[in-house]
Amino acid sequence: MKKLMTVMAVMAIVTLVVAVSFAQSKPGKGEAPAGRNRPGDLLLRVFDANKDGQISEREWASVFNKIDKDGDGVLSKEELDESRKTMRQEAGKRIFQRFDADNSGTISKDEFPGQDDRFDKIDTNGDGELSPEEMKEAAAKRHEMMKEHGGRGRGMNFHRRKWNKDPNAVE
Repeated sequence: MKKLMTVMAVMAIVTLVVAVSFAQSKPGKGEAPAGRNRPGDLLLRVFDANKDGQISEREWASVFNKIDKDGDGVLSKEELDESRKTMRQEAGKRIFQRFDADNSGTISKDEFPGQDDRFDKIDTNGDGELSPEEMKEAAAKRHEMMKEHGGRGRGMNFHRRKWNKDPNAVE
């Protein structure tokens, strides 16, 4: 049972790392999308502390131990849920900082990598800048929309089909 929990924890961590890394690699306006990163590359980027191209047992254990808050050597559902929440919050902060090129604490329309109409929807107070709170709220709404439509993949396909002439088309 302990081995099964460890394997499940590793799978959860890998899934989170891949999702967070893809979120961070979004191109800006006018940039061509980068080639897809392989999951192994993403794992190395996050877990390979000494950047030697390998993840040692010590490096892996370090991540495990950060998640295992009570130190019992087992990752409970609560610890995994909390770690997922923390990773998502940290990823959101890093993404915000990446887009806030002038370090003003807000994202201007020039800094925003998406379409202007999307910017306007996120800018709920209409001040022409996106605050961390507005970005957090937009991410929460997007997460809810995807959850309502069956998860990330299906939610995104639903969203795309909405704008496609063929309602059964999937991109």
